Amino acid sequence: MKKLIDFLQNRQTQVSAVLLFLFSIAVVVYLIPREAQFKYEFQKGKPWLYEDLVAPFDYAILKSPEELTAQKKEIRANKTLFLKEKAGGDELKSFQEAFPSQWTKAVQQGRFSEVLPEKSDTLALRDSVREKGVSLLRHLYDKGLLQPLEGNLTERYGELLLTKQGRSRGVQREHFYSLQEAANWLQDTLNGLFPPPVARWSGRLLVDHLQYNIVLDESRSLEYLQSQLKQILPTKGMVQKGEIIIFKGNLVDGDKFAKLRSLKEVYEGSLSDQRAWY
Repeated sequence: MKKLIDFLQNRQTQVSAVLLFLFSIAVVVYLIPREAQFKYEFQKGKPWLYEDLVAPFDYAILKSPEELTAQKKEIRANKTLFLKEKAGGDELKSFQEAFPSQWTKAVQQGRFSEVLPEKSDTLALRDSVREKGVSLLRHLYDKGLLQPLEGNLTERYGELLLTKQGRSRGVQREHFYSLQEAANWLQDTLNGLFPPPVARWSGRLLVDHLQYNIVLDESRSLEYLQSQLKQILPTKGMVQKGEIIIFKGNLVDGDKFAKLRSLKEVYEGSLSDQRAWY
């Protein structure tokens, strides 16, 4: 032991240089990129110039960036939009409360003088107009007045779902009324029920109590769209160990190109940390 210590002391400079050299090699090796290299070159539409290639292990076939982009585009173009009932005032109740005073005012102004004799009893006509007005408004709101679907989110879509009382059901846009359609329907219906002055007056009053009660649930629609986009798988099948990927001389078509590209990415990616270090 003493001889070894004396030897190291006498050759301290040389020993230090050797240790420093070994340490430097270790650092350099550690810093070298640890990537495995796929030894085959290939192009889509070109023949495979190497020997038959057999899968060395199981691996997934990766989708190309173009395929992923196309899938996302298709999902966005056929996305599901959620509709909901708008919380707000009761327009039916508002109409019934406003009707008596508005009717009295109209009678006093002589709005119906063409069809009603002076000092005639208007109670029967008044009650009929009020009841029919309530019935027509109830029909419109039960069917739904849809707020226009505008903006980038609603530019293209597939399914419409209406959520009521926590339950969603599929609907068609044509099922609902727009405000203009509702106003036209009201006036046409009233024209067939009452004399023209009464029909015009009651039509204007009812239109004043129309508002959208079905609107887009934007936050839920966006949330559902994002969940669909996240569910897109980056792979499209598997290659089993021992499976022939391509024979020598075969053309590298779309399917074979996807398998080769996937093998290359797996080999140069996950395998590099396991094997290339050595």
